[in-house]
Amino acid sequence: MIATLNSSMMDFVRGQQAAETQFVARSDIAFKQLSQQYEMRMNQFVHTFEESLSGRMDMVFAGVLTRQQEILVISDELYARWSDLTYNAYGLSESFSALSSQVTKSIAVVDVLNRQAVRIHDTQANALRSAAGLVETFDHLMTTTNRQLEAINGTAVAIQESLIAQSRGNGIWDGWDGRWVINVAGSFLHPDSTLLLSVLNHPAFGILFGFMGFVCSTLCHTLATLISMLLCFFLSSKVFIWKLLSGSSLYSLSQPKDIKSFPASSSAYSLQTPQPRQYLHLDRPPPSTLPLVPPGYRRLSSRFALYANSSASRIPERLYRTSNP
Repeated sequence: MIATLNSSMMDFVRGQQAAETQFVARSDIAFKQLSQQYEMRMNQFVHTFEESLSGRMDMVFAGVLTRQQEILVISDELYARWSDLTYNAYGLSESFSALSSQVTKSIAVVDVLNRQAVRIHDTQANALRSAAGLVETFDHLMTTTNRQLEAINGTAVAIQESLIAQSRGNGIWDGWDGRWVINVAGSFLHPDSTLLLSVLNHPAFGILFGFMGFVCSTLCHTLATLISMLLCFFLSSKVFIWKLLSGSSLYSLSQPKDIKSFPASSSAYSLQTPQPRQYLHLDRPPPSTLPLVPPGYRRLSSRFALYANSSASRIPERLYRTSNP
């Protein structure tokens, strides 16, 4: 019984051990499967988490990079603005320096102008004082001159009265003409007489002076015209005498000595007329063939001499023109 119980116990223990071994094996297998599933799910979760985290981080870092770029652009603009502000501040300081120097120069110029204005004012004051003194001097001079003129007038009146009295006392000036001459002479010789101006400004004197001027102008123009006519007549007579003398000389030189009269036919002309000379044409003749100028006559210009030589001969050109028989 005990052996059976022992064997039963041993079988039970063995069954329990086998069951426990199977349970442990099944638990181990299940745990391994669960571990594998958990590992797979954790790997999937980690991968998904990594992807989502990397996406979120990329989005976050992209925004940060965009903000960083914007911040860099803003910082560059701020640096450029600051540089411009610094340059403008430097230019403003230079402008203030130039303005201060110009203000200093202007102050110096204004000071100089003020000094010149003070000098001009002093000069004007001196000029006014000098003008006042000059006016006083002129007043004194005018007063003295008036006094002297009054004295001269009194002396002239006394002389005039004495002359009139003497003329009345003498028999030669008793007539009306003598008194008139003395009165007129005394009036015109008066130092400050206004009678002379009134007489000269009279219309009759104006007409007389105008007529005298017209007569003088007419005489001058007539004299100038006469002188011009005489000069032209003198020159024309000289030219006529020169042409006459040169024409007679050339005619005597060009005329053949053996021809008594000109025949009527043109063949006779061709037989008896000599060959024309060079100085019968418009060309200038040689000096040896020109006639001597008579003493007492001026030599004419080359233009008149050429004209005289060209028209000196009175023989028609058809008389000495050669023609073939």
